[in-house]
Amino acid sequence: MTTRRVGIGAVGLGRAFMLMLPTFAAHLRVRLVAASDPRREARTQFTREFGGATHETIDALCADPAVEAIYIASPHQFHAEQVVTAALHGKHVLVEKPMALTIAECVRMNEAAERAGIHLLVGHSHSFDMPFQRARQMIASGEVGAVHMITALNFTDFLYRPRRPEELVTAQGGGVVFSQGAHQVDIVRLLGGGKVCSVRAQTGAWDRADLRPLPNGVMVYGDARAWLDPLPPPVVPRGEVLDEFCDAIEGVGSAIHTGRWAMATLEACLAILESSRTGSEVRLTHQVAVHDAVLQQL
Repeated sequence: MTTRRVGIGAVGLGRAFMLMLPTFAAHLRVRLVAASDPRREARTQFTREFGGATHETIDALCADPAVEAIYIASPHQFHAEQVVTAALHGKHVLVEKPMALTIAECVRMNEAAERAGIHLLVGHSHSFDMPFQRARQMIASGEVGAVHMITALNFTDFLYRPRRPEELVTAQGGGVVFSQGAHQVDIVRLLGGGKVCSVRAQTGAWDRADLRPLPNGVMVYGDARAWLDPLPPPVVPRGEVLDEFCDAIEGVGSAIHTGRWAMATLEACLAILESSRTGSEVRLTHQVAVHDAVLQQL
């Protein structure tokens, strides 16, 4: 039996399209039949490599009778208008994440899809990947118990890849939160059941090095290379504790792990319990910096 193949028309022939291209080429349930892009050279290359029709605008692409569904891989700021256009033409839509720049745009896109009776999917995010899908199945089955904590970390070279200027501007849908953070948020929401109650976050532009303490030293991940700053194993296990204690007694250097330091640690632990109980932020008043903890014991 021959598998029916959905005729796909691609909007935007840039990086996002190129990342999905191997999938389109190998997948037996779809075929690329047409594309639109404002760049003549991109359209020419598409025709040369795939033999499909090309169009300068999405309206012309949607009017192509060979196109059953639209894949939108254009710059993020164009997603909303293009999804609405495709829906008005009755075309199913797969749009790259982020879906849009604002909630208002998302509402407009969803309403247009629902009115037209077409399917609107957003991807790719890594929550599509089978390991996460399987983890969700295991969680939903109850075989591993209830979810209590999910940790999601990811390190990429996003900022160093060739980019258009707007891809680094958050207001235009660029930056790591929209382009990379969406993967992790999608994964956490999938594993946790979907609904997020509240968010407390901090963002920043920190890109000098990542330090990873290991049993044999500190691994440094720099801009150009990664290296291990090696350390010998302790002569006596946990000997550092008694070394600092004896140094304090003998007046050699200054101790860090003093009573005031430990009080600040306990305050933070108690605040964790209180915040968990009340759901609110807890302000701390007994905290000391490393230097201050030392000075207060002199």
